[in-house]
Amino acid sequence: MFTKYSKKIETLFLEPSLEPKNTEQNVNIILSPSFYWVKKIFLPLKRARDVKKLLPSIFEEILPEGNYSYAVYKKEEYFLAFAYEDREILEFLAKRGISVAHVANICFAQTFFSEADLPLRISKERTLVMQDGIVVMVPSSWQISAKEFSLDDRNFPKQTITLEKFNHIVDKKNIYQIGSLLIFITFLLGIELFMVQQNRDEILSAKESIFSKYNLKPTMMQNESMAKKYSALHEQQMKFRTKIGTIINLQLKPNEKIDSISYKDRSIHVLFQSVKESDFKHIAAALEAKNIEYKVDFKDSMAILEVQL
Repeated sequence: MFTKYSKKIETLFLEPSLEPKNTEQNVNIILSPSFYWVKKIFLPLKRARDVKKLLPSIFEEILPEGNYSYAVYKKEEYFLAFAYEDREILEFLAKRGISVAHVANICFAQTFFSEADLPLRISKERTLVMQDGIVVMVPSSWQISAKEFSLDDRNFPKQTITLEKFNHIVDKKNIYQIGSLLIFITFLLGIELFMVQQNRDEILSAKESIFSKYNLKPTMMQNESMAKKYSALHEQQMKFRTKIGTIINLQLKPNEKIDSISYKDRSIHVLFQSVKESDFKHIAAALEAKNIEYKVDFKDSMAILEVQL
């Protein structure tokens, strides 16, 4: 956890892999990419607040299960959209002995560092780089000529976020959904209690009308089918994230590098440059240590790796 000290405030770079630094000073926090998800999106909208309403749907297919907050900033002709878990950041600050009361501002590494700052080595193992306008963290062995980390005297960016302390208990979307469901159930029971002695057929007709109006599934079997579908999607996304994480954190030799990573037909395809069959043993050992099944072909000085999800 790197810091910059001034008479009034410190700036901390918050990253789980770095050694902790306890402080009782007021601090500004720069969040490492480890704490958030970011997307570069193009939409025919002018205002960031209009885009923010769409972010839960935009991030839905890539986020693991959790309660997320969202932020979005206009950047030239596109938007930078962020998703993060307040609970994860708050718990990490608590472990580091940093009181939320002492946190003045929080921003993303994406908004603090410019392309001119990068690549920037934050530790022996990790380096910040810019890829297609997105700040990401890669193994330091990929960027031998990276600059040494320092926090200069620049002003803290205006694009900051505020952590919600109770966001992790029940998020706002769920509150509205639960409230609507309770109102609906109360309304339905009220109708049934009032009309049950008068006409059973009218009660069933009203019930079917309400189910149709609120777009509810008519049977428990259908609702269970939806739950299984989303559970399978979550499991697939977690496997994908775990295997991608293992691949990008491989300890490659200085002359070896990953040329490309692609996803097709439920398989991750990775092209290694300067990796012959005789050089592949350390990569194979790392994959097998994580129980990752794979296929590999060799062509000239390239290794073509395929990992099934």
